[in-house]
Amino acid sequence: MKIICEQDKCTGCSLCSDVCRHNAITMRENSDGFIVPIIDLQKCVDCGLCQKMCPVLNPERVSNNNLADLKVYEAWASDTEVRMKSSSGGVFGQLSSDVLKEGGIVFGVAFDGNKAFHAPIAELSELSKVQDTKYVQSYAHGAYLRVYNFLKEGKKVIFSGTPCQVAACKSYLYKKKYTGKLLTIEVVCHGVPSYHALEQSIKYVGAEKVISFRDKGQGWGYHSQHMRYLMPDGNVVCKRRDEDLFYRMFFCEKLLRPSCYSCPFAHLPRVADLTIGDSWGTSNTNKAEIFNGLSLLLVNNENGKRWLRENGHIKFRNTSWLRSLYINRNIYTPFPPAKMIRRITDIHTWISNLDLKKFMEVNSLGFTEHFIKDSFFKKKVRNFNYKMRQKFLDFKDSAELGFTKLLLLKVSYKLDSCLTPKPSERYLDGKFIHVLYKIYKSQK
Repeated sequence: MKIICEQDKCTGCSLCSDVCRHNAITMRENSDGFIVPIIDLQKCVDCGLCQKMCPVLNPERVSNNNLADLKVYEAWASDTEVRMKSSSGGVFGQLSSDVLKEGGIVFGVAFDGNKAFHAPIAELSELSKVQDTKYVQSYAHGAYLRVYNFLKEGKKVIFSGTPCQVAACKSYLYKKKYTGKLLTIEVVCHGVPSYHALEQSIKYVGAEKVISFRDKGQGWGYHSQHMRYLMPDGNVVCKRRDEDLFYRMFFCEKLLRPSCYSCPFAHLPRVADLTIGDSWGTSNTNKAEIFNGLSLLLVNNENGKRWLRENGHIKFRNTSWLRSLYINRNIYTPFPPAKMIRRITDIHTWISNLDLKKFMEVNSLGFTEHFIKDSFFKKKVRNFNYKMRQKFLDFKDSAELGFTKLLLLKVSYKLDSCLTPKPSERYLDGKFIHVLYKIYKSQK
């Protein structure tokens, strides 16, 4: 077999490598800095098992959640230490801590300063290794087989990762018996950048390695979005996201994995039992809670509900349900849309020839698109429309989304689309209306 799935569709989840019984598939970085399967044609027997198990080619193996079951909360860990070591509210850390105390296993992403990889954690003292955000794709080879082996031993297992990695885990376990022993947790994924971006940033700073991608020493939110580098002399250098090369490359949207621009798992209903991310746009006014970090928590099915019921150490709070979804757009659509971005097709060459000083001066954090200056009248209308729309969005459960509210929201977003100068916002607003209609239909 020469190819498993098309290059632009491959997520690099590593499932094909785990299921190959002839050790014909290895995972390596390609010339653009992305993890891809390499097939040894001398060992391959064309059995087709890798294609049969691929979650991209076989979505029926992973899509079993019902949109009508979706519940959305703002949540955080009751253990302050666990919470502060996490990138937001510490939901993953708290659930993992409780499972480890029961003798279970936690699969999360560890980082050695240059590469990320999936690792099983059996001891509470090791939990910190898989906490905190890693803005690169992990090597997941071997993780899915080990998850299954632990489940066969009767152990409770938490598996966390990006949506495509959770989809791979569910595909591997398809129709296997594990009777509620497994909890899958996915992060709200913006997309994974090329490893070349990380390597270039380490070189640019003159560091040995990265210590962390986010640090809540100054509080959660914008203040936590900075890189910490270990220098050759042992000192630690911190770079805010607006002055850091890696952050700039990551958020310029040009260096993401090709499959991220059309991710088949960035939609509702979600793939995992639980979906976690930052609770941006929170209506919580408690400054201490905001400082410590807040998680947006999507409970996607009965298994997720059961695990949370059995865990009394996660604190919940009702939040503005649709506003949370709107701000965290990667929940319901790949972001950014490919047609809005001039993707780099030869990342290695582009980075090698890049004028880093100029790039840092002119590149912004976010979409690099043409902006049309709003007239005074347009600004007034858009501000009024925005304030009215916030009232429509402020409800706590999907059951409150009736036909009248759906119609008013649709009119509001259509009006905003006519006035906005940003093509990306027009596109994403259309996607949001589409997901609202899906949610409304799921209640019927």
